[in-house]
Amino acid sequence: MRKLALPFLIALVALLAWILTRETETDLNPAPDLPVQLAPDLSGAGVQIEAPTIVRSKTNTEVFNNRKEKVGPGNHQLGGQVVDENEDPVPGAWVAAYSVPFPLFDFEKEITEIFDKPLDLNLEPIASVFANEEGYFALEGLHGRKLYITARTHQRLSPRRQLVPAGALDKEETVLIRTIPAASLEGSVFDANGAPVPGAEVLIGPGIKYLLAAFRNRSFFMEKAITDASGHFQVEAIPARTALTLNAYRGGVEAGMSELGPIPAQANATKSIGMFPLGSLSGEVWDTQDNAVNGCDVVALPLDLRLLIPFIRDPNAWISVARANGRYSFEKLPHALYLLIAQGRDGRSSPATTRVSGADSQAPRLILQNKNVIKGRVVNGNGKAVPNAIVRLQSIPLKDDENSSEKWNQPGGLFLEAAREILPLLLPGSAYAITDGGGHFRIPAWASAQLRVEAQGYEDYDFSLSKLKDENTPVLQIWKPGSVEGTLVNQTNEKSIAMGIVRMGTLAEELEISKSVRFEDITEKDLAYELDGEEDSPLHNQTKVLPGWLEEGEQLLSPKRSWRAQAMQMAWVDNPKGSFRIDGVRPGNWSLKGQAEGFRTKEKKGINILEGETTKGIVIKLDPGAIVRGQVVDAGNRQPIGGAVVSVSRREDSGAMALLQGMGDQLAISETGPNGHFEVRGASTKDAFVHVLADGYAAMSQPIPPLEEAEVREGVRVEVPRGGTLFGLVSDRHGTPLSNRMVGALSIQAKDFHQTAADEEGNYRIENMRPGSYFLMTADLNDESLFSGDIAKLLSAGRIETGVVKEEGETQIDLVDPSAGGCRLEGILVNQGEPCPGANIILVSISGANGLSFGMNMARTDENGEFLFPSVAPGDYRAQIHAPTANWDGSLDLEVMDAAEDYAFLEVPVGLVRGRIISDETGEPQANMSLQLSRMDGSGGGFGAIFGGGANFSGWESTNEDGTFVFENISPGRYKIKVGGRSWGSEKSPLVQSIETDPFRLQENDDRDLGDIRLPISGGIRVLVVSDSGEFNSWLTAKAIHEESKKEEDAWGRSTVEISGLNPGLHTVQISSRGWATTKLTGVQVRLGEYTEVTANMAKGSKLSLAIYGSSGEIVNADLIKIFDSNGELVKEEKNRVPSAMRNLVPGEVKSVGSFVPGNYMIQVEVGSEERRVPVVIYSDQAETVTVQF
Repeated sequence: MRKLALPFLIALVALLAWILTRETETDLNPAPDLPVQLAPDLSGAGVQIEAPTIVRSKTNTEVFNNRKEKVGPGNHQLGGQVVDENEDPVPGAWVAAYSVPFPLFDFEKEITEIFDKPLDLNLEPIASVFANEEGYFALEGLHGRKLYITARTHQRLSPRRQLVPAGALDKEETVLIRTIPAASLEGSVFDANGAPVPGAEVLIGPGIKYLLAAFRNRSFFMEKAITDASGHFQVEAIPARTALTLNAYRGGVEAGMSELGPIPAQANATKSIGMFPLGSLSGEVWDTQDNAVNGCDVVALPLDLRLLIPFIRDPNAWISVARANGRYSFEKLPHALYLLIAQGRDGRSSPATTRVSGADSQAPRLILQNKNVIKGRVVNGNGKAVPNAIVRLQSIPLKDDENSSEKWNQPGGLFLEAAREILPLLLPGSAYAITDGGGHFRIPAWASAQLRVEAQGYEDYDFSLSKLKDENTPVLQIWKPGSVEGTLVNQTNEKSIAMGIVRMGTLAEELEISKSVRFEDITEKDLAYELDGEEDSPLHNQTKVLPGWLEEGEQLLSPKRSWRAQAMQMAWVDNPKGSFRIDGVRPGNWSLKGQAEGFRTKEKKGINILEGETTKGIVIKLDPGAIVRGQVVDAGNRQPIGGAVVSVSRREDSGAMALLQGMGDQLAISETGPNGHFEVRGASTKDAFVHVLADGYAAMSQPIPPLEEAEVREGVRVEVPRGGTLFGLVSDRHGTPLSNRMVGALSIQAKDFHQTAADEEGNYRIENMRPGSYFLMTADLNDESLFSGDIAKLLSAGRIETGVVKEEGETQIDLVDPSAGGCRLEGILVNQGEPCPGANIILVSISGANGLSFGMNMARTDENGEFLFPSVAPGDYRAQIHAPTANWDGSLDLEVMDAAEDYAFLEVPVGLVRGRIISDETGEPQANMSLQLSRMDGSGGGFGAIFGGGANFSGWESTNEDGTFVFENISPGRYKIKVGGRSWGSEKSPLVQSIETDPFRLQENDDRDLGDIRLPISGGIRVLVVSDSGEFNSWLTAKAIHEESKKEEDAWGRSTVEISGLNPGLHTVQISSRGWATTKLTGVQVRLGEYTEVTANMAKGSKLSLAIYGSSGEIVNADLIKIFDSNGELVKEEKNRVPSAMRNLVPGEVKSVGSFVPGNYMIQVEVGSEERRVPVVIYSDQAETVTVQF
């Protein structure tokens, strides 16, 4: 079962593997949304989960007793020293080496361990040792690859797993492991009755709320402790001033969680963890013939991230077996929302959701789908039958009318789709069939099902029946795997590379991989068939020759490449010969990617892997690339900075890849030594930025002249500033501090983001921030919704403000959330007197708050149409409502009183707005016209428009054949309608002008008939677009500009474009398409009531981009760009459309200004009051980036 459990982690693990190997027709029955019991609710159990008690530590040096020394399985050693922030020795620290920087997916030898023991989280290192009295240590038994080292002792730890490159192994020089002051933790675990829980495993880490902060700060901490007989635990060192989550587990299903706010350094915190209350669940399983089903398995998958780890570790504890009369029961399950599924040899049920909220909870009946049977056969590469193969059902049935968009609006909706995809792979005795001597099978399935074939001597292959046409019989073809062997060598000196990684790259095409089946063996009777490969295959939609062994009515299906296969097809290189071998490879034409420290990644294509054979002698030559050397110093005192991560890349935003701590793809990366010097090898041609990440400093990206091929760049000096600080108090509208409230800061201008939490007194502090303007958000995330994926109820309160961070300055910004401590708002939503269950409601303030400040609350109606907002600030609100049972999306206004409690009765409006669109000249009705209804009153300030509160848009409609239209379910208010342009899917643009109606008011439940809306007649231009080669099939946009009024109208299309709604007179027409030079036609005469036809000849162009640098060296955005051809004619003009007051918030970037025919041009750029003119020569088929310096 553990092996089957691994796919639950496949998305995360596949990402990890990707990073590592790049080294440097049935029913889904949702249960009613029962009242949510926050877990754990211990208020009535006599247990008080107290705020953490913080005690300043004195000289406690008690040795932590769960550490051990270990010699790893490898052949290498690493010597080093543990030091403090002043680089003084730290004696007696425990030092451990790991394979990855993030502790969720540790493995000692091979990455397969992650799949074999998913979420084991034993935090077992490769090797470990205690440092001596002088802080020196020697790790033994390490692998020949980059490693990540951590050190800990009482109230002191390394801020992260520190990257150690492979080149540091087996060297006499010592590696410095830097530590910083930390806090310590102790506590107890109690069950729902208040009794201590001995033997519980306690995991301390960032938790889902603060994963962003852990990633951004490169401090993904995780530690484990076990409670003693009294339920007590202790941890010697935890990160100071960091929000953490404490999870407790015992047995198969028992779990609990508590949050720990930021703790000061050198302080000891005491915190208790309450286990979730337990209940029971029972139900029954029937088949489609209304018979009770005995002996099938029922799996209860918790739709709650807090229960993910115990489920993955021991899935059998979450499985029950249906007995007599199809009854099943779970004696013990935590209170939570569950996805239930039943399965047996005869079929599988669709999933149903249910909630365990107490003793004897009842689940909806599960219906085993066993009436649909798929017949097919399994063959090998020669087309011969494969007997005794297991064909497993790998998917869950869906009903035909299921609305996929509504899945996200259900309780647990965020996880429902993921669970539906993954759960079939977790089921212990999945529905399966065994092929007979002729390779035939029969299995309960349906047209869109997924099947997996397992056969001795073959790799596992997955097939999708969705590609099956008509009533064809599927033929599933599988092959025995091949292997590949080769070596990694240095391209410069042809010497072997002793340490590196090789992985399978892209499957370019499927070969005729069985030696017995060749194209020349196909007879004239064979037919052509469309390749049923993956859609991203280069051969998709090509035709191949149908094999002669395929019988009439059969369809050959090609397998999909599984995530596991992609993750596993790699080899570590750790030997003097640089040799590698990869087994279990699907036959075909592959590429191989080689990577090693100090080299650029190389992809070698055209590797043919044959069935059951080993392809030998592959040599992958790696290019050392360019080298960048320099020093990192403090921008203030010019002192060197040791231990800084330095990376080199082509783009400024690529510096974020360094947050992966050396695990980025093709990222040249290194660390500075004690003197701040660095050497980055393996940089690429045209790399133009040096990025620095250093503890206690702001992130830095410094531009450098682009690197040349194999260049050695010396003397690069990077002065890193310490950045600025934001701090303040988070409080409610009464001034009461809000503890443990999440605070986030995002700057588009500074290209930076941060996240923290307010401490127990409501104070927050964020240091080492890049200077710039920031958006600050404080939010009260509903834990129950967050962990159960109920996104419609996730944000129970939120607030955004703005602030400016200055270099080495401290800015105080107090964050006030007026919704905290506000009104408890209950209510009901009805439609014509009937309750609307499952409706999502978002309250957005329209009280005219500060332009860059907003508050927002979210809720959902229960089965009775009732909703609850726990705390809402008094004021006027617009409720944005999505009510699927009423088939209505719209808004209603309401006022929240300044009171402890309030009640709102919301009713789906029945207001109508109708009318008819006709031509002003002929009176003929205008069909397929696009109409936009906009509300003109109650626009909210600030971010309200983003979330709907201040949005004027109320709906789209299009006219019928008789020109009539109707907007339904419209709320009272003041509106206008914009009419014009053809609706989506209409082939012809009418020759009428766009207009806006006069404003009108709609009363409650009013039926407003606007009568005939007359559209003035217009002219149009029909543009036939061709190229030098004849037809033109690329997407394009065409713009017509009136030469006197400068009024613009545009349209889009492929070879022919119609621009309508034009006034009479002369127009200039511009036609643009990606990769083509803009074509301009001048003096095009437009007359009312007719199209003027013109032809535009498009020419291939070369891309032109501008890198505009300000006086301080940063990239900036221009206010105006003009481009003139060699005759001085203006061929391109582009204005900055961002309001001038907001431009400093928008980061500068290298800007593409289009494609141009080869020739000489003059570029004119304006930034503020300054202007620069730069000449450029554009060549055929050669992109050009021009630097403009201010």
